[in-house]
Amino acid sequence: MPNDPARDDASRTSPLAPPLRHAARAAWDEAEPRRKAAAARALAGMPAALAPMIEPEVRFDGALRPGRPVMPRLVPPRDVPQRGPGTDAGRATLLHAIAHIE
Repeated sequence: MPNDPARDDASRTSPLAPPLRHAARAAWDEAEPRRKAAAARALAGMPAALAPMIEPEVRFDGALRPGRPVMPRLVPPRDVPQRGPGTDAGRATLLHAIAHIE
């Protein structure tokens, strides 16, 4: 979106703000999970001093939904590994399931 007025307005704050805004938008838009995670980790490595330069009221068009894979890989329940709650992986799985219920 090179002609996006919201992007142009936010970019006037600082010459360093555009790379941060563009990196954040790229992470938001990315649909492939590994690339999305890598983009988010790269944001965490950016200098915290850049955060105040972002104008939070300026929005990108189409920012209502993040990038998502077209279709997640579906696995039959019998093919999902069983993890007992006595292991770290099992406790993590149980907490994950509870988080979906709550």
